[in-house]
Amino acid sequence: MSVDVDEADAVVLQESLNKTRTLISQISKSLNKITDSSTRSTKLISPIVERNRNLAVFKKNVGDSMMAVSNVQGIASEAAMYESRLGERVENVKQYITTIHKAEDIMERLQDDEGGGEYKGISENLGKTIMDSEFKLQQMFRELLKPVSTPFDPMVYINDRKPFPYLDDPKIKDLSHIVTYFTGNNNPIDQLYIDNRSRVIRDSLAFLAPFTQHVKKNEKVPYEKGSNGITNYTEALVGFIYNEHSLITDVYKDDHQITPIFNQIMDPHIDAFIKIINNILSAIQRSLANDGLLIFELIDSTTKLQRELRPKLKEVPPKLQQTLDNCRALARTLFRELLNFTDQRIRSLQSLPQDNGVSEATVEVMSKARKFAEYKDGTLSVMTGMKAGSWIPQPKPQWLSKFSSVSQTTVVNDDNPNELLSSFFLDVIDALIISLEIRATQLMKKKQQIGYMLITNITLVEQIISRSEFKNIIDENGMGRLERLKKRALNMFLTGWKQAASYLLDVNIQGKMTSKDREAVKEKFRNFNSEFDDLIKQHKQYNITDPTLKKYLSKDISFIVPLYHRFHDKHAAGDFTKHTEKYIKYDKRAFDQVIDSLGK
Repeated sequence: MSVDVDEADAVVLQESLNKTRTLISQISKSLNKITDSSTRSTKLISPIVERNRNLAVFKKNVGDSMMAVSNVQGIASEAAMYESRLGERVENVKQYITTIHKAEDIMERLQDDEGGGEYKGISENLGKTIMDSEFKLQQMFRELLKPVSTPFDPMVYINDRKPFPYLDDPKIKDLSHIVTYFTGNNNPIDQLYIDNRSRVIRDSLAFLAPFTQHVKKNEKVPYEKGSNGITNYTEALVGFIYNEHSLITDVYKDDHQITPIFNQIMDPHIDAFIKIINNILSAIQRSLANDGLLIFELIDSTTKLQRELRPKLKEVPPKLQQTLDNCRALARTLFRELLNFTDQRIRSLQSLPQDNGVSEATVEVMSKARKFAEYKDGTLSVMTGMKAGSWIPQPKPQWLSKFSSVSQTTVVNDDNPNELLSSFFLDVIDALIISLEIRATQLMKKKQQIGYMLITNITLVEQIISRSEFKNIIDENGMGRLERLKKRALNMFLTGWKQAASYLLDVNIQGKMTSKDREAVKEKFRNFNSEFDDLIKQHKQYNITDPTLKKYLSKDISFIVPLYHRFHDKHAAGDFTKHTEKYIKYDKRAFDQVIDSLGK
């Protein structure tokens, strides 16, 4: 039988499909078994996996905790180390401050940590330690200042020309480190420094303050220069200004801190100084005639203080300038006061020296003027802004109406205080000498006596000028004025001698000498001899003890010598009489000897 090919292929294909179905069925059964097994495994493994995952998280947490504990232990150990160091005695300020800074760094780390709760105890302890350390630094600051914190008598140092107490370099450096630390922490220690330094100055000046009180037992006794303690007080205050500014500059490195701190230290003492000046000024006003010159010590002191403060402060305190202005205003009245005193003192004279010598009024006036001149710097400062002659009392005094030594060519520069001061003192001398002349004219008869008296008084004035501060004040114009005064007095002194010399003038004779001419010559000799003898007698009664004055007067008197010689030579032959010895009392040699004796 024949088999159809297609049918055969179909049979084979069917068998293959059957086998495949069987195999797939078996695989499906196996997969179902595996699925069942996997499901059961998954149910069993899932808790284990979850447990493992939880264990991994726990392990990580434990690790983190261990690390945190380790960090806490490290910070605690580091903090404990700095706490220990900061609790020790301060041996090295710079290192100690460095340790504080490191402790502060730890504090900042603790504060920056978000989970810083576990650091709270460490932070609190460390903070307290830092506060204690700052207190210890403050104590150290006081200790470093201690060598210059004891009050002292400034005059002991000034008299010995020793500088005020000062700190050595190591202490200054340590102070500077401490200042820098507190300033950097916005907790400056300035007030502690200011209080310390201000107290030392206050208590030290207290040694000198009592001597500035102007108390006089006798109000009529003129003030003696330097008898009030204001000059010493000022010198001490100036010493403190210099000393304190130097110390502040060394301790405080920041220029912006130096001036305000210096100002806070010194301001109370400037106020105290001004109070002292004002108290003295009030006392002076109650006794201006006798105590007025003390004003110039106040002016000198205030000016000196200003000069010392000016480069150290941006502006000198206006209150100090106002005090100086008040002193100067009162001082300007002293110039007129001295001229008034001079005029009144001479007017009060009831008599003049019997020997025609120096008047006690001249001694008093020149004593006042000399003391006035001792305050050259103060008077020059007051002179600024004044005009020549502005010190002349009004109405115009009598002495000025009678004579002034100011020449027509004398020009005083109002912008030059030195010229003004010279002019003032020459006005005082004018007032003295011319007032004396006026008073002498009322009390004396002979003009030559008045002239001699004035010359002796001018001579004393010259001596005082040469031996005092006057020699540095009176300029060339002033000396010229004094010379004109002296020449005026000399002309008065020579009045008698000029009268005697008038008898030596020639008789106007035309042709042969008549009896009338001869009588005229005789009369001239008689009058001359009489006048000359009286002049010599009077001159010797002056009892001049000053050799210079003797020679000065003798030299000026000697103008009569050539006149006598000529008159003698003309008539010695006896053209007017046979008895010349009766009329010619002195030959030329004898005459010269008499004149020469006046200068010995």
